[in-house]
Amino acid sequence: MSDAPLPAVNIDELEFRAMTSTESDLQLFHDCFAANGSPRSMEMLRWQYLAPPGGPLLVDVAVTRGPHARLAAIYAVFPVYLRAAGQRVLALQSLNTLTDVAYRGQGLFVRMAKALYARATEAGAQIVYGFPNGNSVHGFLKHLEWNSLGPLPLLVRPLRLGYVLRKFGAHTLAGILDVPLTLSRAPKLKPNFAFRTVQIIDTEFDRLWNAFAGTVGFAVDRDSSYLTWRLQRPGEQYETFALYENSVAIGLCIIGTTNGTDKKLVGKLMEHFYLPSHEFASDLLVAEAIHRLGQKGCSVVWAWNCKHSKKHAALRKAKFFTPPAKSEGDVIHVGARALTPLAGISDRSQWYISLLDSDTD
Repeated sequence: MSDAPLPAVNIDELEFRAMTSTESDLQLFHDCFAANGSPRSMEMLRWQYLAPPGGPLLVDVAVTRGPHARLAAIYAVFPVYLRAAGQRVLALQSLNTLTDVAYRGQGLFVRMAKALYARATEAGAQIVYGFPNGNSVHGFLKHLEWNSLGPLPLLVRPLRLGYVLRKFGAHTLAGILDVPLTLSRAPKLKPNFAFRTVQIIDTEFDRLWNAFAGTVGFAVDRDSSYLTWRLQRPGEQYETFALYENSVAIGLCIIGTTNGTDKKLVGKLMEHFYLPSHEFASDLLVAEAIHRLGQKGCSVVWAWNCKHSKKHAALRKAKFFTPPAKSEGDVIHVGARALTPLAGISDRSQWYISLLDSDTD
């Protein structure tokens, strides 16, 4: 990254253009985030923008002119196919938006977002959606005509007493009494049922997803090509397992782990879906996920799930609950906007969301 001084702040001298799928543009993207305190690895950026199966590269940049070009601003969306009221449509998840500190307050965010939406609409995109935090959500609602779908449906399920004690500030006691809250037993299965670890997500699981997707309105299309790419996210280790009945898959579950702010291992129930005719599979998949994450030493399990979801009963049965928010700035919101006429997009009860929709940024 060049150490040349920043140019005088004059947005009329910036070049506004589409980002190209070249190493040089990817390096400019990388350098802009690094210079503004939000570093992204080149490996991560390649995975996000050059490898996904969801469609064309849709990132707009504002570039300074001259021999030491820098990015003054970025508005990036991630193209993905969405199930929308029975159709398969091209959608955009808004993410990785940044204005360099020297160029803020000049309206670049709104200008670039509107330009990108127009270009994406010409490319066939019908929806833009995302998960802005409490500090930025007003900008999307006021200036970009998004509809609010309410706060993100975060759920937690503590697995160890130490996690609960730390939440109440009893850190010393937490270190002494960091014991499991319950015995993490594997769920009991009938003889014709079995869990199997899945190494390759193939079209067998498209059958499962297509059946489940018929019960939801708006959802990222979790077909085998999307899941194969999604689970290759750099820096993450996921585990996928399926529930079989007489050698026929009736449910799929994806879990992961991460380090929490207290340096303790946190479990993530990324996703589970199942044949609608076998709703009992939801209970078994959640129970097995908790068991496997408990075996890994996780102190808590996170999940995203709306109350209207068919999976909500299974999560509540497994003792997941909504944690209290610390402040408005900590709250993550769900928002969306139709780029072409599309009924029902502002109805939260039509949306299906899980943690699988989360850590793509």
